[in-house]
Amino acid sequence: MCTVGIIAAGVAGTFRAPGFARTAPAGTSARLRVVVTTTHLGALVSAIGRGRTEAVVLVPGGMCPGHFDISPAVVRRAEGADLFLRHAWERWVADTARRLTGSEAVAIASPGNWMVPERNLAAAEAVRDALARVDPAGSGAYHRNYAAYHAAVDSLARWLDREAAAFRGVPVAASAQQREFLERVGMLIAAEYGRAEDMSAREVAGVIDAARAANVRLVVDNLQSGPDAGAQIARDLGVPHVTLTNFPLDAGYEAALRANVASLRRALRARRR
Repeated sequence: MCTVGIIAAGVAGTFRAPGFARTAPAGTSARLRVVVTTTHLGALVSAIGRGRTEAVVLVPGGMCPGHFDISPAVVRRAEGADLFLRHAWERWVADTARRLTGSEAVAIASPGNWMVPERNLAAAEAVRDALARVDPAGSGAYHRNYAAYHAAVDSLARWLDREAAAFRGVPVAASAQQREFLERVGMLIAAEYGRAEDMSAREVAGVIDAARAANVRLVVDNLQSGPDAGAQIARDLGVPHVTLTNFPLDAGYEAALRANVASLRRALRARRR
């Protein structure tokens, strides 16, 4: 279970309520200031709002969004935003936004693992629409940028399909957070586990037994969940352990996806040695 610490007292900001059109002084070129909770949302806002938006990301890509302590300094970065975007599952943000600002955060209700290209595009469409609602004058630019982004991610999906030939049918034990991405590249999830702190010794033993029975070739962890559970399972099984990210890191979404694929390839090569 993810928990969130908020180290903020008496800190308030000013957010425009969702659905209200943004207004800027005549003759200015001020960018739409968009506060987002994760690097997934930040990458989408930057791509679709290119030239019209400034994204402020609250949670670093390598951290679990539910285990991030929000300090007063981080809260102050959100002050004066035109828009605040969150994932639909980040219910804590809705409460925090209301408590700190008296207004609502806009939920991007796109389910699934956004590292999967098709899921990412569904989220991109929702972000496009959210930007256009608060900045109607930029609607045409947002739709054009979305079209270009869609084409780029379609190309990336075709590349992923080609790369998946090396992974199809490979049995693995994996973090629950990586299931959808691994299935997207054709891997078979023989055993699944959660965060180390949420698992009993008996549950870990059950994962190891299931993985051993399926002759898994890899144990795949989720960076944002921590590698502790998977590392121990891999040692007990004597197979390679690899950690993938569920969120873009510093270089963005495409780079993170390609790095995940490269990590899987290296781990499989290590298994064959």
